[in-house]
Amino acid sequence: MKSFMISTSLALAIISQFAPSFATPVVRQPKIRVRPRSIDNPSPEDPNDPSAKYVVVLADNEKRPWGELFEEMGATAAAAAANADNHKFSTFQMDDGTHIQTFGTEMRMFTMQMFASEAESMRDLDNIAILEKDFPVSTGLVEESSYEVAEIPEEPVNMTSVSMVGLDKRQQQGQLVQQRGAPWNLERISEVNTLNLNGRGVEQLSFNYVADANGGAGVDVYMVDSGINVNHVEFGGRARMIFSAFGQNFQDDHFHGTHTAGTVGSARFGVAKNVNLLGIKVLDSSNRGSGAGILAGMEAALASHLRRMNTQGFIGSVMSMSIGGGGPSQAQLNVLQRMARAGMHVSISAMNDNTDACRAFPGGFSRQVPIFNVGATDPRDTKASFSNFGPCVNIHGPGTNILSTSNTNNRGSRVAQGTSMACPAVSGVIALELVKNPNLRRDPAGMIRHIQSLAIRRNIRGANSAQIMLNNGVRR
Repeated sequence: MKSFMISTSLALAIISQFAPSFATPVVRQPKIRVRPRSIDNPSPEDPNDPSAKYVVVLADNEKRPWGELFEEMGATAAAAAANADNHKFSTFQMDDGTHIQTFGTEMRMFTMQMFASEAESMRDLDNIAILEKDFPVSTGLVEESSYEVAEIPEEPVNMTSVSMVGLDKRQQQGQLVQQRGAPWNLERISEVNTLNLNGRGVEQLSFNYVADANGGAGVDVYMVDSGINVNHVEFGGRARMIFSAFGQNFQDDHFHGTHTAGTVGSARFGVAKNVNLLGIKVLDSSNRGSGAGILAGMEAALASHLRRMNTQGFIGSVMSMSIGGGGPSQAQLNVLQRMARAGMHVSISAMNDNTDACRAFPGGFSRQVPIFNVGATDPRDTKASFSNFGPCVNIHGPGTNILSTSNTNNRGSRVAQGTSMACPAVSGVIALELVKNPNLRRDPAGMIRHIQSLAIRRNIRGANSAQIMLNNGVRR
C-alpha cells in the first residue's frame, strides 16, 4: 500500500474528524483552512495570516493516545524522553518539518507552529478545550541587585528551644525553637514590630528567628523555577529534581531556583527547615522560559500531587512559583483551578513593575482562584520600590536584600531581591501551618484566610493594596 504524508494544517483537521462510537451520529467539525506546505515547497508568508507558536489543550474527554491522534497526520515520533517522575514529552515531526510537542497527563497539551487562520478554525472544535499563543515568561527577580557573598559557616545552625510564655495566643501550642544567626527576613516574619537593626547589616546572619519546631516536616513544596542545586549542604538531602522542560538538563544554571528553594526550606535561610523540596525546571540560564514550559511544569506538579496525596504519611503540597509574564492565560488558570480542587496550595510572586498586580499573571488570578499573590516589603515595612501592588496582592513578605543559597557552590550564599524572594517565604509558612492544621491540608481558601489571620495588619507605605504582612504566628 502506498504511504503518503499530508500537510500540517490538513492533519490538524483530521484530529477532529475521527469518528466517535457507532451509536453516536458523526457531527462534522468546521474544517481548518488548508495551506499545503512542505520542506521543498514552503507556503509563502502572508501578512494577513501570520504564523505563531500555539499551545493547545485537549478536552478532558479526549482520551486517545497521542500516537493514534497523530498517526494520520503523517507524523512520526522523532523523540520521546521521560524525566525522573515519568512525566513525558514526545515530539512528532510533520512532512514540512513542523514539530508538535506533547506534554501533560492530567491536562493533555501540545504546542506547534500554526497560521492564524488554522488556529481560528481549530479553536471551536469539540475536542479542543483551550487554544492560545505561547508567550515568554520571566521571574520576579531584580537581576542587577544580585551577587554572591561569603561561604556559609561550617558550624551547624544554632537552634534552641523557646518558652511560649508571653507569646500571643494566636501561636498554636507546640514546641518552638529559636535560630540565632538568621537572615533579617526570617526575624521579620516572626516579629510583631518593625525591625530595629541596631547597626546590623541586612546582609548579615545576625538576626533571630522563632518558629514551630515541626519545620514543615513531610510537606512537599514544588519549586517551579530554574532548578535546584540539590547538593547544597543547606538542603540536607531533602531536595531533588522531578521535572525539566529542557530535556535531561536538571541543573540550576541561573541561581534563581536554588535561592528561592533556600528561602522555603534550607537549614540556615529557610522558613520551614524540614520540608521536601521538589524541583521543577522551567527557566533557562538567562532566567527565561515560555508559557508552554510553565504550563508543563505546573501540570507536572499537579500530577505529582495527585499521585502522592493518598499515600501513607502524606501531609500536603505547596507550589511555589516566582514567575510571571504575558497576559492572562486560560490554560494557566485552568491548572490553578484544578490545583485548588485537588487541595494544592499555591504561592506566586506579584512581579516587579511597580504597577497594578492585577495586570501581571498568573498571580493576577488571585481574585478568581484561591492562591497567594505576594508583594514585597523592605526592612522598614515599606513596599519595595519595584513591587507590584493593588487589590490582587493579598499578602506581603520580605523581598529586599534576601540572603539564601547559591547554585554555584555547595556552601555558597547569595543576596537577591524581588517579589521572587517574598513568595517563597509565604510558601514556607504554608508548610508550617499544614503540619499544625490537618483540617486545612486540602483547603487552599481556608489556608489563605488562616494565614491572613496570623499576619500583621500594618500600614505598608506605598503599597496601595492589602495592608497585610506575613507572620508565622509567633507574636514576640
